[in-house]
Amino acid sequence: MNIATVSGSIDFATFRKLKKTHNVGGILVSKGNHGKASSIPSDVLRILDPAKKKLTSVEGQRILAVISEGIKRVEIVSLCKYAIENLDRFSVSFGTELTSCLEAHKELLTKYMDIWTELKNVTGTDFFSLGVSKTTTRRASSATSHSDRGEDTADVHHLSDKERFKGQYNYLQTLEGQIYHSCRTLLRHFSNNPTAVDALKSENIAINRQKETGDLIATMVELKAILLSKLLTTPNEEKIKEQHLAHVTQSERKAGEVIKMLEAELNAAVEDRDEEVSKRNEIIRRLKNDLHSIEKYSEEMNRRTLSEAVKQEAADTKNSEGRRSKMQHDIANIRQTLATITLTHRESELNLRKKKYKLETEVENWIQKYDQDMSERQNEIEEIQEVYTKEKAQLAAIEGKFKTLKEEYDAIMKERRIAREAAEAAERQMAAMARAAIRIQTYYRAFKARRLLQKKKEKLRKKRRKGKGKKTGMLSKLGRKRRR
Repeated sequence: MNIATVSGSIDFATFRKLKKTHNVGGILVSKGNHGKASSIPSDVLRILDPAKKKLTSVEGQRILAVISEGIKRVEIVSLCKYAIENLDRFSVSFGTELTSCLEAHKELLTKYMDIWTELKNVTGTDFFSLGVSKTTTRRASSATSHSDRGEDTADVHHLSDKERFKGQYNYLQTLEGQIYHSCRTLLRHFSNNPTAVDALKSENIAINRQKETGDLIATMVELKAILLSKLLTTPNEEKIKEQHLAHVTQSERKAGEVIKMLEAELNAAVEDRDEEVSKRNEIIRRLKNDLHSIEKYSEEMNRRTLSEAVKQEAADTKNSEGRRSKMQHDIANIRQTLATITLTHRESELNLRKKKYKLETEVENWIQKYDQDMSERQNEIEEIQEVYTKEKAQLAAIEGKFKTLKEEYDAIMKERRIAREAAEAAERQMAAMARAAIRIQTYYRAFKARRLLQKKKEKLRKKRRKGKGKKTGMLSKLGRKRRR
């Protein structure tokens, strides 16, 4: 993309080269190999400052005016979305014409996005690469006109879908052109209505811009600053700058050599460090061996401690036997008390057994009642089963009748299908005969026309021959008279 100016054009590749070395606030910043700005004394930088502080040439002023106007238009276009979303707030300051233009622009954008999403959902059909000729269009239209006769096929449907998608794509391109012209109209109205621009800018809605738009505006502002510095610089100053930059480059090259030397020293120091690390690793290995021997010694100590614990356990077992005899005596006393308690609770146990017998008799009564109910239910189930068998027999008879009716129906449908296919074949034959008759008539008419043309040509040839005979006779008579 190029930015046209009065004196020529500057592309963005050149602009990127200019950004590598640019003048900011009177200080020249040059990006080095390590991404850091090289420190240059301020007295040296005075050489790089342009002698002029203002543009005197008309061409330069026009260039800056064009870039400023472009920045202004990009800012306005980036704020149009916010203006459309809040059109009720700005309708008074915008006026009726600008408001109506914004509403029309909103409608175009809505249509464009609807069609774009619809086409995006069906991109798998590859309709953008379709090339539909006039003959295929005529064939598709003739096929759709005969759809009432049952001649539609999958190919015709597919072709109509392709044509519909292609029409939507063409309409999308038309909407793109309309949106382009609508943007130009909006910019023209905004330029005629500075109060609307001030109202938009007073909202401080730069944060609502997209990142790409903000980057574009920042890039255009940087381009304006670079072009201003370029236009203020004379050829002599440019030559001095180049010489100074060559000097700086040479000094940076020397600094690079020094860096290489320091890197070599650093590599040597790293090698020394690696050697020291290997020595320390050897010490660590020895310490690990010592630790392994210590672990073996600790295992031996654990084994001895375990044997001593076993001996202590045997002594504790002997002591526990005395306690065991005492506990057995206590258990005998507790059993005696249990027997006395059992005797006291015999009466309560008898009462509980009576209650249990009563409950058992009630349960038996309920079981008998349940058996009686189940026998009645079983009789009902048997009656229902008999009804079911009868209805099943009736269903089998009806299914037999249905099979015969279905066979008759299939035979009738088959005859109808054969008749329809014969009618369609007759129609196709009649259409072929009609086309053949039309073609024969055209050939016969062409033949008759050629015969008439041949007859006319023969008549003309005969007339020409007669005219030549008369002329020769007249010339012979004139010759005779002269001789006399």
